[in-house]
Amino acid sequence: IYNILMAPVETILNEKKEEEQLSTNPHPYYRSWWFSKLHHSWISELLNLGSKKTIEANDLYDLLPENESRLLTDSLEQSWKLEVNASLEKNRSPSLFRVLIRTFGRKMLLYGLYLTVLECLRIIQPLLLAHMLSYFKQCSVISTTEAWLLAFVLCLIAWISVTVRQTFFDNTHKLGLRVFIAHSGLIYRK
Repeated sequence: IYNILMAPVETILNEKKEEEQLSTNPHPYYRSWWFSKLHHSWISELLNLGSKKTIEANDLYDLLPENESRLLTDSLEQSWKLEVNASLEKNRSPSLFRVLIRTFGRKMLLYGLYLTVLECLRIIQPLLLAHMLSYFKQCSVISTTEAWLLAFVLCLIAWISVTVRQTFFDNTHKLGLRVFIAHSGLIYRK
């Protein structure tokens, strides 16, 4: 009885040991701080290595856990099974769109918040610029200090806009790749 009960546990432990043995070059993304993640400076070590020699397979970083095909495919397959069961109960055909929303919807909403912030900044920027330009009128009520402060805020908004836009594009690109990987894995399982 003990062997029967412990066989699945031993299998899982052996798989984890094999994964740990395969892990030769841990990804620096999780070790880096937020500014490094935001501006992708965590990859500079690999780029420096590439400028000195040809990069080989053992120089590359291990795959991030959230990009693993098995996990993504399992998640999509589980959502698909739930959708098939729900569609049978409601007498409708299963929807891949609903499956995608169930599997990746939270990330999509989070990235939608990036766009909301970006649009708010795009609205605020011209208003602040118009207010700052009123400093150059002859009978301006804006002080020099306030004009400098507005100029600083405009520069800050421009930097934040670029950073948020790049983060949005980077994250949506990663999400698209994860969706592609999950679909490909599900197709290969069939």
